[in-house]
Amino acid sequence: MSGGCGYSLGPLTEGEAAELVGVEDVGAIFPLSGGNPFYLQQLARVPAVPPLGGQAARGQVPAAVSASLISELAELSAPTLLFLNAAAVLGDPFEADLAAGVADLEEVAAFRALDDLLARTLVREAEAPRSVAFRHPPVRHAVYEASAGGRRLGAHARAAQALARRGAGAGAAIASPRSVCARRG
Repeated sequence: MSGGCGYSLGPLTEGEAAELVGVEDVGAIFPLSGGNPFYLQQLARVPAVPPLGGQAARGQVPAAVSASLISELAELSAPTLLFLNAAAVLGDPFEADLAAGVADLEEVAAFRALDDLLARTLVREAEAPRSVAFRHPPVRHAVYEASAGGRRLGAHARAAQALARRGAGAGAAIASPRSVCARRG
């Protein structure tokens, strides 16, 4: 990838990786990260690197990174995970109010969940008012893929209903075309 100043961005070196994550010995995680700064940070977050595969194919999240994200999700309370799953269905960035509705959570519980997610830096405030974004796109992807199929289908159905009430098309902000939430009549 070329920058506007004629330089080329490439993967971090092992020394740069150590500096980024604040660990002298990054030997266990560096090969799994491919020098990608996000992957390095994610792998450094977990106490032990899951023994899963090496580098992923271009454009895919390495298995060890996905596993570390999933271990991070395992620490969440049930309402917080419901809120996060709803947000993953909505896309990135997402409206906090809409995610609360799609999660089918009371306002107090939804905003308590949002506070927890912000504190854990799984999400961050986005530029638009009342809008929130995932820490990085692979986080949203991992959350979406880790959610149970039935829960995800229900979230898609609630998202379509909420968007219809707002006058938006059912597919306006639903994250994945793979999930169809049509009901038999």
